[in-house]
Amino acid sequence: MPIPGWMRASEDKYVRPVTTPRDVPVALLGYGAVGSAVDRHLRRHQGELAAATGLRLRVVHALVRDLTKERAYPALDGVLTTSFERILGDGQVVAVAELMGGIDTSRRYIDLLLGRGKQVATANKQLLATDGHDLLGRVRIGGSVCGAIPLVETLVRGLPPGACTRVSGVVNGTTNFLLARMESGSSRAEALEEARRRRYVERDPTEDLSGADAAAKMAIIATLAFGDPVTLDDVAFEGIDQLDEHAVREAQSRGKALRLVGIATRREVTVKVTELDASHPFALLCDADNAVLLEGTGFRQLLLAGPGAGGEETASAVVADLFELVR
Repeated sequence: MPIPGWMRASEDKYVRPVTTPRDVPVALLGYGAVGSAVDRHLRRHQGELAAATGLRLRVVHALVRDLTKERAYPALDGVLTTSFERILGDGQVVAVAELMGGIDTSRRYIDLLLGRGKQVATANKQLLATDGHDLLGRVRIGGSVCGAIPLVETLVRGLPPGACTRVSGVVNGTTNFLLARMESGSSRAEALEEARRRRYVERDPTEDLSGADAAAKMAIIATLAFGDPVTLDDVAFEGIDQLDEHAVREAQSRGKALRLVGIATRREVTVKVTELDASHPFALLCDADNAVLLEGTGFRQLLLAGPGAGGEETASAVVADLFELVR
């Protein structure tokens, strides 16, 4: 059977035609852990990405606050800029990834970009969970929840409309990393320091530890799963800021595991520390992994699991969003 887009080379063999990849300038708002990882991914894997898609995405602008700041992965000369207008006014740029964080400025920039006809991806979960419901369907948001796991694609395009009845999951990789490390013998302070070294946690870890990060993600997930807008204010949440290694190991001594679990139904959305049997799929998560269990009509249960924290992991979802926007 012919493969769409491929050429027949012989009676039983098809090959992909060799074509010159189309050069596509893109821009980033932000060049921190995720932004620099997006640029790095596009540059390091340029050949494979072009061969698979026929496109060569190239970062030509990246908005930053400070041009002189030392960066672990430097941008190419001339890419960094403090001028948003430079990006907005570049007619060659067709797609932009918003990776700044924050709410008011990010929202204003996204609205201006959309108004100019540019395609936008964002990983800004706090914006989407507070003042961004009208952006759903207008921008790509794969990088906003669960890192490299294709959860958004599954909820939006992989399931029958209205089929999902319940979603539960461990959706914050940082807290899962801390709990897993405390189970392995580290103190809370040691686990947090290791998370910082691995860049699993922001300079200020409050949103992760308080549960606000997980709550924002669950608000987005609930909105996508059930169709009705859910904001951060609608989510009852707690974090692990009151937990230490003693509580973790006490549960462990009883054959249990503590995890920060989000649960969404059509009636309510919560995030709380939950005691699970040690054999539960969420309890088996190690490192900074995430897992989400989808339940619903027809498909019964689907478990999605994979890397959930870190610049590289989120960047992989953002890169996928950029290619979809350009295509």
